[in-house]
Amino acid sequence: MNAKILFVLLLLQCTPSIAQQFTIPAISDLPRIDRQSPRPTTAILRNSAFILKLKHHAPIGSGYVIITDHTDDQYMASLRELAEYRQAKIIHVADLGKIYQTDILSAVRKQLMDLKPQYVAIAPRLESYRENMLLGMWELLSTLDDDKYLDAYPGVLLASDAKSFAALIQRSIKFQSIAQKQLKPLAI
Repeated sequence: MNAKILFVLLLLQCTPSIAQQFTIPAISDLPRIDRQSPRPTTAILRNSAFILKLKHHAPIGSGYVIITDHTDDQYMASLRELAEYRQAKIIHVADLGKIYQTDILSAVRKQLMDLKPQYVAIAPRLESYRENMLLGMWELLSTLDDDKYLDAYPGVLLASDAKSFAALIQRSIKFQSIAQKQLKPLAI
């Protein structure tokens, strides 16, 4: 009985409101902006309905680097297999969750500048994969030269357990690209 009374009281307290319509804009309708663009309207900024204008920026080199904080033998075996296949160097960090710290960031930056990668595979432990880790990696990869753009193509290798991680690495090794003409879309 008390639940029914509570429900009726809640209904009486609710005021009808008009729901806003949610519209997904076409990509061609999204404004391209950069620092010199006029300030977009508040609605565009509020909904992040814009695309940042970027210029083409080539990576600083042609190598392949794997950055990891894994220590478990099963994970490391998979990473060594990937490194052998890609002729990559592995950079080991004690905790990728702390990559944003100045001393760690500087040490890894120096190694990357020496290796001049085109691709950087980021392989964090599940517990170190956090927002600050990603932000630290983006800072790291955008400060290998003097401009503000990413200086290598990043990718994240993350799985819930060693078996899934090994399967992910195998899919990466065996990957073969498909020509656009061979793609058959399921929906348009």
